Amino acid sequence: MRAFRFLCTIFIAGLMVLSCEPKDVPVAHQDPPKPLQPLGSVEALTTPPGAVITINGDSASTTPDTLTDILAGYYTLQFILDRYATHTEYIRVDSGQMTSVQAV
Repeated sequence: MRAFRFLCTIFIAGLMVLSCEPKDVPVAHQDPPKPLQPLGSVEALTTPPGAVITINGDSASTTPDTLTDILAGYYTLQFILDRYATHTEYIRVDSGQMTSVQAV
C-alpha cells in the first residue's frame, strides 16, 4: 500500500507562486492484531495411568496429562486402555480455566 503526500513550495518574488507535487511515500504494512482466543485446559487422570486420551475422537495424549490451549467449548473426552472398558466424559472447557477429569 502506498500513500501520497504533497510537497508544496511557495516562491515570493513580487508574485506568489504555489507549486504542489505529489510525493510517493511508502506506508509500513502491519497485520491487524489477532483476536484473543478463549482457551482453557484439561487435566486428565486415570487409575491406572497410561490410558489414551481422545478429544472428540482425535487422539491427544496419554494419562496423566494436562492438555493446554484447548478452545473453550463442549467436548467428548474418552480414556482408552487395554483390558478396560472405554470411559467417556462430556466436558465443558471454560476460557482461562482448568477442567479436571478423573477416571477410575
